[in-house]
Amino acid sequence: MALFMGIPHPDRVSGSLPNAAPAKTWLPGLDALRAVAIVWVIAFHLHRGGVAFPGGAIASFVARGVTGVTLFFVISGFLITTLILAKEDQGGRIEVREFYVRRAFRILPAAFLYLAVAMGIRWWASMRWVPEEWLGSALFFRNLIHLDGLSPTEHFWSLSVEEQFYLLWPLLLRVCPARWRIAVTSGLCLAAPAWRHLITKMAHGAPLLLGRLDLCYDSLLIGALLALLQRQEAFRRLLDAPWLAPAALAGATGGVLALVLGPPPFGAVGFLASQSALLVCIAVVIKVLVEGRCPPIQALSAWKPVVWLGRLSYSLYLWQTLFCSMGLPYLPWRFPWNLAASLLCACASHYLVEKPLLRLRNRLWPD
Repeated sequence: MALFMGIPHPDRVSGSLPNAAPAKTWLPGLDALRAVAIVWVIAFHLHRGGVAFPGGAIASFVARGVTGVTLFFVISGFLITTLILAKEDQGGRIEVREFYVRRAFRILPAAFLYLAVAMGIRWWASMRWVPEEWLGSALFFRNLIHLDGLSPTEHFWSLSVEEQFYLLWPLLLRVCPARWRIAVTSGLCLAAPAWRHLITKMAHGAPLLLGRLDLCYDSLLIGALLALLQRQEAFRRLLDAPWLAPAALAGATGGVLALVLGPPPFGAVGFLASQSALLVCIAVVIKVLVEGRCPPIQALSAWKPVVWLGRLSYSLYLWQTLFCSMGLPYLPWRFPWNLAASLLCACASHYLVEKPLLRLRNRLWPD
């Protein structure tokens, strides 16, 4: 997952073209959505590790925790594309090399620290050693490796998807003329479900690595498309009527819940349509929140504990798998101590490793 997470916070998003959205210094709705996503993922891992949740809708919701990763992906595509385009507005072009360097500062130190600690714990616990697993995690192709059983690096599949996507996406934006970007991105989004269907048919029932970039790239690209559309004044004005934004937020949230909790869609076409509908619903939620059109929801999303949890989500995503999924017979792996261990390690990573290196990055490459 960032993102899922690995999503830098936009402390400064400045610069604009005549058709660009007004610059914002803080997007609290995204922090709140990241907080929702990380809580959902952790609940899923706790459930898988044997923690009992109330039955019915809550249990079904928790069991679909992989949708939390999808939520991270859409947020990431929106935010990273917004930042790339803002930098382009400032400098007149997309600086691909600078983007890669800045992202490396954001992602790699925390990820490599986690891998080093997880490797040490795996050796200490006499767990099976698979060199490909660690190499795939360190070089971000873990999404192409299938392993039976639980692994402390299993969540690196989502980080790998993100890094592979962002290896290509800035290059595509760089070479694609601005007037064609929305059309090209829309076409790629529309092609994704058809490609998934074709690959599934060609597999003839054989298992597929659904974390392959070509099978899930639209989760990131739909967020990128939203970022491109938000620069169009006509698109930003879609929800100008006072009642439209709350109605859109309620409808999109209800759509997400219906798609997550509802019965499996009928047939291959229904399944493909449900996946695309879920991404569109998430994008609508993001649009409403970043535009600040629902004051009660905005107040909740700006609540300091929610914002803090959202900003900690990358670090927490890294560490929660180790303690909430592995089920080792020691105190830090027992509920609720595993939550405390995850939070403690995430805070140490965030405040002692990530923030100092981000300050260094910002001195070397100021916004």
